[in-house]
Amino acid sequence: MSFDQSENKRPMRDNPSRFKQLPVEVNAEIVQALSDNDNHCDSLRNLLQTAKDYGIPEKYVRCELGKCMDNLPSDITSRGNPEFAKNLILNLKKCPEVTSINFTNCNMLDDDLAQLSELVNLTTINLTNCRGISDDGLRKLSALKELRSINLTKCYAISDDGLQHLSALTKLRSIDLTSCSRITDTGLYSLRTLEELRAINLESCFYVTNTGIRYLSEFNTNLTTLVLPKAIDDDGLVSLSVLRELEMLDLTQCEDITETGLQQLRKGRERLSISNPNMKVRYPPQIMALFNEGFRRSF
Repeated sequence: MSFDQSENKRPMRDNPSRFKQLPVEVNAEIVQALSDNDNHCDSLRNLLQTAKDYGIPEKYVRCELGKCMDNLPSDITSRGNPEFAKNLILNLKKCPEVTSINFTNCNMLDDDLAQLSELVNLTTINLTNCRGISDDGLRKLSALKELRSINLTKCYAISDDGLQHLSALTKLRSIDLTSCSRITDTGLYSLRTLEELRAINLESCFYVTNTGIRYLSEFNTNLTTLVLPKAIDDDGLVSLSVLRELEMLDLTQCEDITETGLQQLRKGRERLSISNPNMKVRYPPQIMALFNEGFRRSF
C-alpha cells in the first residue's frame, strides 16, 4: 500500500478489515522517512498527515519525536509489531529527544536493547511480554541514566542479576515486575540504591517473601504504591509500618493477610487505600477449640 492519494485511491475509513495489513506496510514508509538524513522530521509529519487523510488509525503510525515534531509528545509506540519495533530502533539515533518507548508484545531481544544506549533522554520504557529479554538486556540499558520507569511484565527470563543492573539507574521511580517469577528477596535487596523509587509491582513474583518486603521497607522509604505477591502475610505487613508515604497497597494475591494485620497497618494512615484484600479470619485458640469440639460432636 502507498499513501499516494491518486484519483483511483479511496480513503480506507469504510474498510476497517484492511487495517490488519497496515502495521507492516506503514512500517516501510516510516522507516524510509526516518532514514531521510536531511529532513526526516518533515517527512514524518507529511506521512502522519497523509495517514490521517486516509483514515488510518493513529496507533498504526504513531511515531512522535518530541522537539523534532514541534509540539507533539516525545514518545514512540510500536505495540504488538516486532518488525516495526526493530526497524525503529535502528533509526532512533537521529532523534535523541525521544523520552518514551512502548515495545509491548514486540518480542525484543537483548541485542535490540543495546541499540537504545544513545537515547540519553529516555525516561520510560515498556517491555511488557518481551520474553526474549534477559538479565543481559537490562545490563545494556545501564547507560540510560535518566530512566524513571520500566515495565518488565512477563519478562520471564529476568532474575536477581537483572535487578542488580537496574540498581545503577538511580532515578528509577517505577518498576513493574509482574510475573517475573525468577525474582527473589536477594533481587529486591539490590534495589536499595534506588532512593527515588515510588512504585513497584511484585504480582506473581512467587519467590518474594516477607524478607524481601522488609528490604524494600528499610531502604526504599519513599514508596507510595506497592503490589504484593502471594507469600506475604501479617509479618510482612509489619515491615510496611515505616512507609509513611504509602498511599496504595494491593493485596489481591495475599491470602494469609488477616484483619488484625490490616488494622495495625491502617493506624494513622487516612490516605492509605488497600485493594482487594483476601483476608483470613484468625480466632483466638480458645475459640478455635470450641469450634473443633462442636465439629467433632456433629459426627
